[in-house]
Amino acid sequence: MGALFQWLFSRGIAGTGNRHGSQPDHGTAEGTQRRNQEKFLQSNSLLEERINHTRFLTLLNEILLAALETDDMTAMLKVLANRTGKLFNTENCFISFWDEKLRRPIPMASYGPRSAAFFDTVQKFENNERTLTAAILDQGHAFAFEDIRNTAQISENVAEKFKKGSVLGLPLTSGNRKLGTVILALKSIIASRKRK
Repeated sequence: MGALFQWLFSRGIAGTGNRHGSQPDHGTAEGTQRRNQEKFLQSNSLLEERINHTRFLTLLNEILLAALETDDMTAMLKVLANRTGKLFNTENCFISFWDEKLRRPIPMASYGPRSAAFFDTVQKFENNERTLTAAILDQGHAFAFEDIRNTAQISENVAEKFKKGSVLGLPLTSGNRKLGTVILALKSIIASRKRK
């Protein structure tokens, strides 16, 4: 999961400790210089982390303000999908509600090149199929799928509908009530981070 967490760290979502190992210096000038370099790198890393976190919170605030300015639920969800997809720089962002009685997702909004396919695909799932929305809601917290095509968390038929890559699922809940999910497809981000 290294590439996924590296991507999350670069967005200010996940933090790290000191990434630079230190070795004993026995009081030499070289040791002092190494310590100073390590302190500089660490403070530079912390500053970069703070800047990324501030950018993330600013964009998140813009998303909430844009959503609150919209009167229509469908339009609001579309704004949320578009802005969330852009915020996380993802290939696709899908928002679905959850029908607890039928135990199946209800597609509500999407962003990205697979937007149209999202609505068609979700509506074709059988009631007994283990969907991504069900898996995320059962986890009860943000859940990362490193390879969505190769996971036991969802049915094979559902997995085949996704392009190969990583997915980050965010549950939407209110108390014990399961409302739905936000699903972020991260394929292009992970691939570009691995190349770098």
